[in-house]
Amino acid sequence: MSKDYWVTVPVDCHVAINVHANSEKEAKEKALEADIDVTVDGAEIECFELIERVNSGNVCYITQWEVEVEEQ
Repeated sequence: MSKDYWVTVPVDCHVAINVHANSEKEAKEKALEADIDVTVDGAEIECFELIERVNSGNVCYITQWEVEVEEQ
């Protein structure tokens, strides 16, 4: 019998969106707060987290490195 699983997959990509703002700083803030709908093979992505940077120097801001699977 099949079961439902919550699978979290780290993804390395970028998103380009158009925002209306009065400055570059405001545009950046609006883009990071945007509600982005993403689908893969017709299934909507439940959680899509935007971060300001991936790394800076030797500091990496990615919080997840491996696929995680939880039985529902």
